[in-house]
Amino acid sequence: MLVVGHAYVLGVNRQKFELLASRHAVQCILLVPRRWRSEWGILDAGSEDVSGGVRVVASPVLLNGHPGGFLYSPLKAWRILRRTRPDLVHVEQELYSLAAFEMTVLARRARVPVVLFAWENLDRELSWLRRKTRRFTLSHVDTLVAGNEAAADLATRAGFRGRTEILPQMGVDLTRFSGRERRRDPGAVLRVGFAGRLVAGKGVDLLLEACAALMDEGLPLRLTVIGSGPASPQLAALQSRLGMDPGDVDWVGSVPHDEVPAALASLDVIVLPSRSEVDWEEQFGRVLIEAMAEGLPVVGSSSGEIPNVIGRSDLVFREDDAMDLARILRRLTKEPAFYGEASRSSLDRVRSRFSLEHIVDAPREVWLDTAACGCD
Repeated sequence: MLVVGHAYVLGVNRQKFELLASRHAVQCILLVPRRWRSEWGILDAGSEDVSGGVRVVASPVLLNGHPGGFLYSPLKAWRILRRTRPDLVHVEQELYSLAAFEMTVLARRARVPVVLFAWENLDRELSWLRRKTRRFTLSHVDTLVAGNEAAADLATRAGFRGRTEILPQMGVDLTRFSGRERRRDPGAVLRVGFAGRLVAGKGVDLLLEACAALMDEGLPLRLTVIGSGPASPQLAALQSRLGMDPGDVDWVGSVPHDEVPAALASLDVIVLPSRSEVDWEEQFGRVLIEAMAEGLPVVGSSSGEIPNVIGRSDLVFREDDAMDLARILRRLTKEPAFYGEASRSSLDRVRSRFSLEHIVDAPREVWLDTAACGCD
């Protein structure tokens, strides 16, 4: 199987294909950008090699750093297709992306069936060129794997009539997290946490307002904010305006990926208070499933895919409503039984739906069926 996606320039994201290779004797070749310009800086794919049963092939890219507008080296991609002759090409790029169009064209020319994975959950205004390339891609893809329900619906409205499955892109390696059920002692401080990029769409201002209101009621809370971003100065100023003491909020900054489990282990609950914007809506929220793996109750807004990830309406608050968020945090603070139930629910849900093993096993039949059907 040839897998194409810029997400796999990072070695940590390749785990699912290493597990696929070991569990199901599937030979995987990953085509990734040699270097990728991201908001965190330049990411380097490293040397081309075979690791964990997965071969990594790095390609130069045109228009680097633009997820919807970049292209792999067509010559390199074509040579890989001709040399390896895969049974299937699995492309992880959005419906409207030029890379998805490029790889679909090359795969059809090589007469190899295509599975396309896409996250996009907003019906964006596209140029005539993007509309045409999207139409071509959707008319030649054999199977679509959507990262959320809205993405599947968008593909259908854009004209896709083939097989569709809904599965997340990434799973959680449960061995990296404690997986222990949490309990709460009445009167103990509730350590509330957020982890993510500090931008307006993530709604951290709502979390500050909710926590400030509960602290004014005398409830024992402490807020930890993990992450950095352009909204940091405004959020620090808001903390002051709300009358919160400096010690009420711990601004941790960015945490390396391998330190995330320890950072989450120090908390009691994770909140993802995202708000939808004109050009963005929460597509998944990876921090939610990582917090679930740590046994934490997770609370989120009604934005995008968050309610479907959490799977419990009593832990979802109305988008952009700080007082509705405060209501849920108040209950977690005051009701130990509710807190314990939410912790158990997190563990059950991550084990059954979001473990790395599930993310590998669930699409296996999709891949096999698509490969068996061949290229129409």
